Amino acid sequence: MVTVKGKWNRSKQEINGMRMFFTQSSESETQFEPVYRIKEGIKQKPLREMIRQVLGEVTIHEWLSDELRAKI
Repeated sequence: MVTVKGKWNRSKQEINGMRMFFTQSSESETQFEPVYRIKEGIKQKPLREMIRQVLGEVTIHEWLSDELRAKI
């Protein structure tokens, strides 16, 4: 697994002050883990869990046409 840390520069589409960490991982760890900018007193893990829970309870409708999705 590779962890990349740094600050995202949206205008230049790059990560500044980037550091990369490599660790051994199993096949099941092939997903991205988001890191959110948070305030003091809020922890990453509980915030991620709350977001996963909310996304699991809402219906997200596809707004791209089948034709456009076929081109992607």
